[in-house]
Amino acid sequence: MRVSKNKINSKVKVTPRTIKKPELLYNLDNLIDMLNGDNDMLYNIINIFIDNTPKELKKIESAIDKGQIQKINFVLHKVRPSVELVSGKKFIRKFTYVQVNCRCYIEKRDLKVIVLNLVKNLYELVAQLKEFQGFYIERKYINKINIF
Repeated sequence: MRVSKNKINSKVKVTPRTIKKPELLYNLDNLIDMLNGDNDMLYNIINIFIDNTPKELKKIESAIDKGQIQKINFVLHKVRPSVELVSGKKFIRKFTYVQVNCRCYIEKRDLKVIVLNLVKNLYELVAQLKEFQGFYIERKYINKINIF
């Protein structure tokens, strides 16, 4: 059955309401309050997070491959404060669950799936912060240009 393009396009209406935006994994409200609105310091903290977090996530992935449960727990414990700083409370329940289960030694296969899911979410958080950082730089540059 042949369907004309016009018929297909007439049925699909794309409006701003139908476009689903991804959930933001970061929440910088508390950090901005702590910094008293110092945008340059906010930029620096985000930059440090973006630089360091992927390195730590690679350590976690390596520890998963080697079955080093204590190292997973150690690195997650190290990363947790900075993640909490840029994401609020979104990841804390996941961190707590993984850390408790690292201590209790649940089945390694189950732990691996849970940790890999957390790592994937943290990579998404880093990607979103990179987008935010790019927007910040662009806006700062535009504000410095004096057109008139």
